[in-house]
Amino acid sequence: MELRQIVTGAAGFIGEHLCRSAAQSFGASLTASLDLRAADPSLSHIEIADIRDRAALQALAGRLQTRAVIHLAAVAEAVLPSSAMPDLVATNLLGTFNVLEAFEPARVVFASSSAVYGTVRGRRARPVEGEAAATGAYGISKLMGEAFCSQWADERGAGVVALRLGNVVGPRCRGLIPYLVSHAIRHPDGSVAARMRGAGRIVRDYVSVECVVQALLKSVELPLEPGRVETINVGSGTGMTNGEVAKEVARVLERCGYVLRVDPDDPPGLGESASVVLDVEPMTRVLGVIPPDRETVVRSIVHATLSHLEAMRPAVA
Repeated sequence: MELRQIVTGAAGFIGEHLCRSAAQSFGASLTASLDLRAADPSLSHIEIADIRDRAALQALAGRLQTRAVIHLAAVAEAVLPSSAMPDLVATNLLGTFNVLEAFEPARVVFASSSAVYGTVRGRRARPVEGEAAATGAYGISKLMGEAFCSQWADERGAGVVALRLGNVVGPRCRGLIPYLVSHAIRHPDGSVAARMRGAGRIVRDYVSVECVVQALLKSVELPLEPGRVETINVGSGTGMTNGEVAKEVARVLERCGYVLRVDPDDPPGLGESASVVLDVEPMTRVLGVIPPDRETVVRSIVHATLSHLEAMRPAVA
């Protein structure tokens, strides 16, 4: 069966949004959704598979042929305990190798991360050689994933687009927003403060999931010569602190009857970047994707807060 693309990590936050958008744009039958658990049941070609299992992927590749793989599946926590390192290596590194070896796509769209830059102060991080300086294990794993994709492209004559994603927000997102919502549900009167790393001054480039989905889909069709690798930042190009995000979440929760109080005294995690804002000019020039403005990003934070509140209230009550 010939497909337009296979999406790994299709049941995750970005993957679910991506697969729904791809179905609307190209038809549900042209995308295979691959994950450890079932993706949106309205989609076609849902495949339960583990990217750490090379034999299972090779069997799947015998049934599904595609010219493009959008590789989202990953351990995606920026701050990890040492106990999580074996799974980080097995998924983010060996899993990437398994996906490419099994499907042998002519086009690879690799979901990397702004975590590869480490801390960049006073300017926007650029997707150029020598700019990446990750210190955390997650960022290093993504940088190694990029390096593997680049070598694989050179050896196989494939085209690779590595997208260094900012902090993606929207309904069902992960990270800070669901943590704050869960905390507020457990302590609705604000009697216990939520812990906030880096005194609420950690700066990130927050970007709407709709912008990321658009960049992923456009990367599939980007003209590239065989063996060429294009590295592109995907973000808003503006910074927000985790403290500012918490204030937006608190405003939404207050309207819903919850008090969110934050204790900003937690230090940053080991290897965690203190600041990174992305240079997104190539995103517009190369892919034709316009970065979201601050109002759009705040709206995505609001939608994310409401979606998590709706999902969590019955489970915690």
